[in-house]
Amino acid sequence: MSTSSALGRDVLMGIGLVAVGALAWGTLVERNAFTLRNVEAKVLEPGSAPLRILHISDLHLAPWQKGKMEWISSLAELAPDLVVNTGDNLGHHDALPALQETLVAFKGIPGVFVNGSNDYFAPEFKNPFAYFAGPSKATKVAERLDTASLMEFFTDELGWANLNNSAASLTLGSRRIDFMGV
Repeated sequence: MSTSSALGRDVLMGIGLVAVGALAWGTLVERNAFTLRNVEAKVLEPGSAPLRILHISDLHLAPWQKGKMEWISSLAELAPDLVVNTGDNLGHHDALPALQETLVAFKGIPGVFVNGSNDYFAPEFKNPFAYFAGPSKATKVAERLDTASLMEFFTDELGWANLNNSAASLTLGSRRIDFMGV
């Protein structure tokens, strides 16, 4: 075997190992590495009582993700003053009951929400290598999700304000906060 073919084989082997490692990290570790970040923004009048806001986004929840569901529900123990949900809650066409079970822990906590694309359309596999084949083409109609029931749960069950292309005001303690969503 020549030196150049051995080098080529080694490079391909290295690329393959990196790809397998990235796949293992993404599917076994990263997707279960739930993260809570605490950020302090000094935007209130000096001397004002702090306002604890929990921002929830991109859950992409599937019905079998029990660990994720428990972790999200446990965030209610932080006793936020407000929940802001910026969408992409659903990660499977049968995820709504699991999401309802998960978020019912926030009932009674004021909140606002907007939907993401994954709250309207079920996820579908897309070949990441198709990008190299040229411009994308719409090949089929995406499966619609039960967005109306999702929004009904947020508004009627949790009491959250719908900010999808609208505005709302909430009173938190003695503060009035105005919201606008798109």
